[in-house]
Amino acid sequence: MFEGREMSLEQAIDKGIMDLQSFLNGLQCQLRTLAAMDDLSEDPAEDFKEMIAYTDKADDAIDDMEMLFAELKDVTKQILGPCPKVLSQWYKDHKRVRKEQAATAWARRKEEKAAAREFNAGVAAMQQ
Repeated sequence: MFEGREMSLEQAIDKGIMDLQSFLNGLQCQLRTLAAMDDLSEDPAEDFKEMIAYTDKADDAIDDMEMLFAELKDVTKQILGPCPKVLSQWYKDHKRVRKEQAATAWARRKEEKAAAREFNAGVAAMQQ
């Protein structure tokens, strides 16, 4: 089952990847358009409203991709199938380690993001 419909595993994989590619292409267009929208008019409030429309579309594409990624994780579980009983402890440990690795990577990305913000704020202050 994928997107609430019965389909073969191969169809689910192909559909999920094609949908992701489509959302990524749309997101790229939205972000590029948004980036090119500097000083559209004399009215910053109107510019902001117009930019929000593109931001909303980008956010919608990201939300849709997050749902697709969740469904694709389910597809990988379907491919894998149930864990053999003889490996149940190993698999439990493996999942724990993966969870810890993900938490560490998340914390590192968060620190990198904070450092980038600090750097950008310093650059902006120097330009003033």
